Amino acid sequence: MLDQRQAHGTNIAACTFKPPPRVTLTDSKREAWLRDLANPTIPLKRLSRTIPHGVRGRALLDQCLGKNVPTARALWLAKCVGANEIRAFKRKGASGAFAVGGETKWIRDWTANVEQFLDAIIGSCSSSEWKDNMTYGLNLAKHLLAEGLLDREHYFDWLLTALNYSDLDTLSMYMLIARTQLDEIGQNRRSGHRFANSLLTQLHKRQQIESHPSPDVYNAVKIKTSELVRCFIVSSPASFLLPKEWQVYEPMLRSIVGSSNTTAYERYEDIRKRNARLRALSKSARGAELMAYQGIVKALDSTLSSPLNSGMIALDLQSVANDSNLLVQVCLEWSASVHRYGHARTYIAVRLLREWHGMGINIETPILDFVQASCDALDLDFPRFYKVVVELVRSRHFSVGRYLQWVIANGLLGRPNASSVV
Repeated sequence: MLDQRQAHGTNIAACTFKPPPRVTLTDSKREAWLRDLANPTIPLKRLSRTIPHGVRGRALLDQCLGKNVPTARALWLAKCVGANEIRAFKRKGASGAFAVGGETKWIRDWTANVEQFLDAIIGSCSSSEWKDNMTYGLNLAKHLLAEGLLDREHYFDWLLTALNYSDLDTLSMYMLIARTQLDEIGQNRRSGHRFANSLLTQLHKRQQIESHPSPDVYNAVKIKTSELVRCFIVSSPASFLLPKEWQVYEPMLRSIVGSSNTTAYERYEDIRKRNARLRALSKSARGAELMAYQGIVKALDSTLSSPLNSGMIALDLQSVANDSNLLVQVCLEWSASVHRYGHARTYIAVRLLREWHGMGINIETPILDFVQASCDALDLDFPRFYKVVVELVRSRHFSVGRYLQWVIANGLLGRPNASSVV
């Protein structure tokens, strides 16, 4: 009756559920209580008077698996134990943000217990009951996730990390777990990209091995992985937008999809075009930055053979590159490069940096970035760079106080090459 009222939206009364108190029972009584919990003919109303103390965390999951407790009853027990754990934390005087933090901590710890529980089941796949245990574990984890009793981010991070680093024996087990949560993995952009990348990495890794010690196992895993890739490319094609890895994985993905599955092939063609556009944009951005770099160096070299008009040259260089950070850092690199000759570069760079400072360009941040990125560079003459900084300090265009704060904040004093930075 309550289920029908809730389905029709008429059950609007506030929840009056109170978790049953926990009591300390002897081992025999606790075992009897757990056997009654596994028996669906015994109503939960009789069991909800008290629950045994000490059944929590990983032990709770192992007891449910060992006694084959129905999933709905195992969920009820997990909710009761969790509510008691959170209520005990609140009794200690925590309130507000501390209470929320305690609940978050319990969920993360409970999620870690579920992950260890599934890892243990996968690790015992040589036993005679591993299929039943795996089915039970998958079903329980799926319902725990649906009921909001797991930290989704932590759970998916564990699953995708295990999938990425698993060997041939355990790969199919983690893929089986992922298949039950395929839609939820694809809904999150980060987890979807990681999942697609892990599947393609595993296939590519196996193809690089010339001879497999267990060819039958390899072929079975390869078929299952390919099926999962085809299924995922249909349900979440955006997860395969991998422009950096596309050149490596594209031939393999094309052979997996084939042309027999029309929907999967259409998704693949769309992904191929989008990855091609993203790769072209990435190349054009790198090409534009390289052209701007070369233009700045060419303009700076021209100042060595012609009368210097620092204001005009500063404006001309701004027209070459709109990125002021790139402009300042290339100017510093040019002034200290071992591939250029003459002391004039130092004073040209100083005058240009002063001009840009007068135009409202922030020169301190690019200088600090240059120091941090170039402290180990072998093609820079650092005494020339120090001369540029000294001249800027002398004219009050660079603050020594803020520089020392930056050095301390970044922990550069403790590095082996601290003398080259400071």
